[in-house]
Amino acid sequence: MLTSRNATGEETVELIHEILIKKWKKLKNWIEPDSKFLIWKEQLNARINGGDLLTKNSLKKAEEKLSERKADLNEQQIKFIKKSQQEQLKKRFLWGSIASLMGIFVLGTGIQMYKQSCDVGERIGQDCFRFIITSGDSQLFLGTTNNHLENGVKGFKSAFFCTWYKWGRNANKIEEVIKNFEDAKNTAPFDPIALIYYNNAIALKRGNPYKLAVVVPVDPHAEVARNMLRGVASKQDEFNQQRKDKNLPLLELVIANDKNVAFSKAMRYIFLFPVPCFLFPQPESVPTQYGKCYNNHISQEIARKLVKKEVLGIIGHRSSGSSLAAVEIYNQHKIAMISPTSSSTDLDNEEYEVFFRTVASNKEYAEKFYLYGKEKCLSDQNNKMWVLYDSQDKYSSNLKKEIKLLEDPSKSSKKKLIFEEFNDSFSAKESLKDKIINNIKNEGVECVILLPGTTTTRSALLIISEYKELYEKNTNNINIFKKTKFLSGLALHNHEDLKKDGGSFYEELLVIVPTPFIKNESKNELATRWGGNISWRTYSSYQALENFVKGLEEIDRLKIEEKNTSKKKQKLVFDYLKDTSEKNEGKSCLMNTKDIEENTYNQDKCIPIGEISEIKKK
Repeated sequence: MLTSRNATGEETVELIHEILIKKWKKLKNWIEPDSKFLIWKEQLNARINGGDLLTKNSLKKAEEKLSERKADLNEQQIKFIKKSQQEQLKKRFLWGSIASLMGIFVLGTGIQMYKQSCDVGERIGQDCFRFIITSGDSQLFLGTTNNHLENGVKGFKSAFFCTWYKWGRNANKIEEVIKNFEDAKNTAPFDPIALIYYNNAIALKRGNPYKLAVVVPVDPHAEVARNMLRGVASKQDEFNQQRKDKNLPLLELVIANDKNVAFSKAMRYIFLFPVPCFLFPQPESVPTQYGKCYNNHISQEIARKLVKKEVLGIIGHRSSGSSLAAVEIYNQHKIAMISPTSSSTDLDNEEYEVFFRTVASNKEYAEKFYLYGKEKCLSDQNNKMWVLYDSQDKYSSNLKKEIKLLEDPSKSSKKKLIFEEFNDSFSAKESLKDKIINNIKNEGVECVILLPGTTTTRSALLIISEYKELYEKNTNNINIFKKTKFLSGLALHNHEDLKKDGGSFYEELLVIVPTPFIKNESKNELATRWGGNISWRTYSSYQALENFVKGLEEIDRLKIEEKNTSKKKQKLVFDYLKDTSEKNEGKSCLMNTKDIEENTYNQDKCIPIGEISEIKKK
């Protein structure tokens, strides 16, 4: 069929025989391409009528036709092709974006995992964690150099070894290990690790030692850990030296690292791909304030491992949060636990019958803060105290609760205590200044009690820094900005930033100081043994082990033989502590930080204040 127009402009249609087209070369070259184009146009019209946009190969062909024969396409066809192009671009952009995001995510995760690359067995959740439980076969504090200690640690495993079928010992190497540890303690007389490892080697050489565990935050609180270990090292040394009878077992201390953390961040996965934590439900075992990204009780993991070691008792953990997590495990197995540092009254729950402490509780600390406030800060009926606390921290929130319990709302219609949480606004300088001016200048705050948790110490330091700046600008006009007393828990008293920038404010900061029950002669011996600089944690840890020693002596008295299981010995130690009620919880007092530094917790420097009973009578 051939269409054309006649002289009058009318369209004419003529049938052309197929044979004519095949034989007429010029006509053939003209008809064939056009017939293919017409067929394609019919297919295009069908797509338009169906509303199905062009994709991939069909769009590519349409783009070619649009480029070559745009004049032969109508407006609807051109719009359809362009709409298909736009839709294809959107899809390419979408998939390109998804691919880019996946690439960035995978790369970021890879970088993060590389940064936190851990040795085998040292990963828990997203964190690297050194699962150290050692009597002498591990280097506890990294970065310290003591060749004798290193040699002793290396030889310990081969001297005292355990296989799947027996506990063994290499007599030739035992003396070498003991000599290395002896040289190590002589080389570094103020290092408690060398002394503990030396006594452990002696105890293992004699055989069948009494075994107690000491849980300390080696990473990242090395100095706190050392202070705690100095106390137990001294008491272990005393105990072992007194036992001259070779038939009496000596004391072995197993040291464990819990990083001072109850929970760690947990990575969530679906088909090996990490996904955001908020997509998952809150883990039942993790308190809600930790959030969905937390899991894995580090303290409980350590506790479970220590239970398997069949230790007779536990000294630790450091923080109240860690102790609260771990005490549940020890309670199940009736293994006594004495904490020299955990003060939360939540641990006094009757369910935790295995828990004892040698440090004052938060109830005692709260009374001291409140008594000082009543006597020194709230003498005027318009005066107030500002208490800042961390609701996410077990110690801080518990201490705040204990202070609040002492408030007597019936005596005044005006609240005397202002409680406020550390939050994000404390990191903004201007909003922080506004808080200080409003509370100290306008609300009549005479005292500020700072109770930061482990992650909010910086906020507490900022408050002191900003107050100091505001006070010094208005120092000549006391009516505009008066001097306010700052009180704190132990988190701030030795903080380097506060020492450096606080000036007189650092020296005048009042700090609550634990005063453990310990004999004066023991205090003097500890001061001599460790070079004079003694922390309260050293005294408190010494007292904790002394309490356990009394239980071990009870085993001696009853002649409990080695053939008896460790369960029986554990129960005997626990029953002794429980029946004699020798928790020996310490007391506390308030001191200026200057006196703490200069006098090493000399109780003569305690600020005298009344008794809580006197306040309640008024």
